[in-house]
Amino acid sequence: CPLARVKKDVVQEFAQIIHVLHGISLLGQCPDSINAALICRGEKMSIAIMAGLLEARGHRVTVIDPVEKLLAVGHYLESTVDIAESTRRIAASQIPADHMILMAGFTAGNEKG
Repeated sequence: CPLARVKKDVVQEFAQIIHVLHGISLLGQCPDSINAALICRGEKMSIAIMAGLLEARGHRVTVIDPVEKLLAVGHYLESTVDIAESTRRIAASQIPADHMILMAGFTAGNEKG
């Protein structure tokens, strides 16, 4: 059921946010890598909600994981995407032509993941 999956995804995201915020509170600081991961959570939740909505309406959907498929180069908060490598990674996914493709923005993976 798309609704149950969306609810589960959103609950998990909020749990992760609470966990990260607790860690920041304990440390008294927020490293750039954590800041970058935190600010993209809304994008991830909106994609989960949109995918559930589209699937509930009978559409076929593929959600691309930007951390896996987009290669970022540079500092966490000011990186750019290696277009050639990212294009190769997405093409290798062989997404069916009849699928709507969704991907969260403001997110990519670097050599550390």
